[in-house]
Amino acid sequence: MVMKVFTSLRKLRVFAALTALAVMLSIAGSMARADAILFDPDGGGVNPTFNVGSFGFETGNALAQAVAPGGTILGVGSTFQLFFQTRLSNLTITPGGSTVTPAGLNGSAGGPAFEITLTASVTERIVSVGAGTATFETNPVQSAGSFFRMWQHTSLTSDNFTGTGFTTGAGPLILAGVPSSSLPSSGNFTVNSGTTSPFDQFDPTTSVPGLFYAGKTSLSGSGGTVIGGTVTSFDPNFFKTPVTAVRFDAFNNIPFVATTPSQAFNNSTNAPVVLANFGTTDGVSGPDFQFQSRTSAVFTAAAIPEPASVGMMAVGIVGVLGYSWRKRRQSA
Repeated sequence: MVMKVFTSLRKLRVFAALTALAVMLSIAGSMARADAILFDPDGGGVNPTFNVGSFGFETGNALAQAVAPGGTILGVGSTFQLFFQTRLSNLTITPGGSTVTPAGLNGSAGGPAFEITLTASVTERIVSVGAGTATFETNPVQSAGSFFRMWQHTSLTSDNFTGTGFTTGAGPLILAGVPSSSLPSSGNFTVNSGTTSPFDQFDPTTSVPGLFYAGKTSLSGSGGTVIGGTVTSFDPNFFKTPVTAVRFDAFNNIPFVATTPSQAFNNSTNAPVVLANFGTTDGVSGPDFQFQSRTSAVFTAAAIPEPASVGMMAVGIVGVLGYSWRKRRQSA
């Protein structure tokens, strides 16, 4: 009797180990994927549900807070908080790769006006500094204030200049999550030292933003950022496909030529209270560094056992059955 119990336990341990391995392979594979997902941009309004490969956002604002105190960039291993805010511009459909602007999005024709905004804050770590170029990555330990959120507004409330209207008050939170260093991340920025030019070259000099930024200058420069995050909640009225992770890819540059620079950025309490402070010359004075940012996003759908994982579980079952058969023959 004792031997039978021992044999059964061994069979269960073998099966459990192989099943766990299959699940781990399935999860690892899903975290590396950029999946097409079903997305309804107005949550049951005039738009259909789209099969989306990627989300394209308008040129928005980003702020590397306190990355260059006294005008000198922090050293290798130091951390800083990166904020960004923008709103959805288009969807890339799959298969085919065509780009569509949903009816009504940002006031486009065909439906009631609405917008989908994105706000985020990420703790980044400096990897290298030299020759006008810095590289960075998502820090393993995130600030308690790190987050990313997407909102759907039934009116056009977001304002790049003031930083207001990107979060609560005009519609539901449709996605939330936290940055994760376990997902791919990278970043770089190169400034061209020498001559400076006006910081805000997008707004007319007589406009409110133009007058506010009068006399502010900027170096020129560009770079890119990749940030991965774990999704903690989503609204199924919009995300028809359950999602578990997201990857943001951004092209960043200065001076501002494609959007209005933001005075303030939204923090984890959904308030535009993080004031931009880059001094008189962006990229030189510090302590902050502000730049325009064009972001895209791809999502990972909730894991479904892949053929390889199913096959692994089948191998485990066959192995247990074979082991049991051999033991019965030995006992005969």
